[in-house]
Amino acid sequence: MTKNTFLILFFLFASSCLFSQPGYDYHNFSLHPEEAYKHLIADNVNIRDIPSTKGKIVAKLPIASYVKILEKTDYTLTLKGFTSNWYKVSFGNLQDIRNDKNIGYVWGGMISYKTVYIGGAESYDNDIVAYHFGVHSVITENGFQDEGLFQIRVSKNNKQLDKLVTQQMPFDVSFNLESLGSKGLKNIDDIFSVHQYQEKCDGVDYKQILILDAGKLYNITDLESGGYEDEWHEEYVIYPDDERGSPNTIIIVHDSYYRGERDIEFKKFRWNGVALIEIE
Repeated sequence: MTKNTFLILFFLFASSCLFSQPGYDYHNFSLHPEEAYKHLIADNVNIRDIPSTKGKIVAKLPIASYVKILEKTDYTLTLKGFTSNWYKVSFGNLQDIRNDKNIGYVWGGMISYKTVYIGGAESYDNDIVAYHFGVHSVITENGFQDEGLFQIRVSKNNKQLDKLVTQQMPFDVSFNLESLGSKGLKNIDDIFSVHQYQEKCDGVDYKQILILDAGKLYNITDLESGGYEDEWHEEYVIYPDDERGSPNTIIIVHDSYYRGERDIEFKKFRWNGVALIEIE
């Protein structure tokens, strides 16, 4: 391979990693009947008679209200750097929604990108605790790649219990959200995992582990993993219910491999109601 050929290939690889436009697709909702029913991520959301902030308000809906997506309009709105379309929706109780009795328009940023019920349940009942996930704001980095903040809101009975904003992340990552249950920890409501990952280039493999306790969200630890065949690191949690778990103890493991040497570090913690406390 000539020097010039190598430089061309290197430039093409670097360009695909550094200069690609991800074209993020968050809050772009399907009109398929099985995917059209969505929750609202915000509270006191304005439903308008036309797809514009100048439209007449026909309803104000609380967080977690159901809407059915009827149409994606060509009109957009940008708030906090985030651009999304306006959607024509039906709203009200489930019977009204199914019959399209009440019709209005809502900005897509007010619709939950994804909703996960506590314990992984699926229900139309709002008396079950639910996590609502979506975009908080968008920041354009150097004109090459959009980054931003995501939000997690917790609701029950159409009331917001708490809200948490994630750290800044590139917008071309994928997310997996999971309600894990208590995993053997006493006196908590749930453990919630936000897994952010990206395969290309160096990749991203990052987890936020949150505890829901008495309706409040606590970010208890951030886990990062990555590397290559001959140099890598992995972080994970062992919970009380896991095979190597200890009663009412969270064990955070850092496992790494570098220059032929593997190192495993264990740290043990107890939950005191507001934070993890390291124990010997």
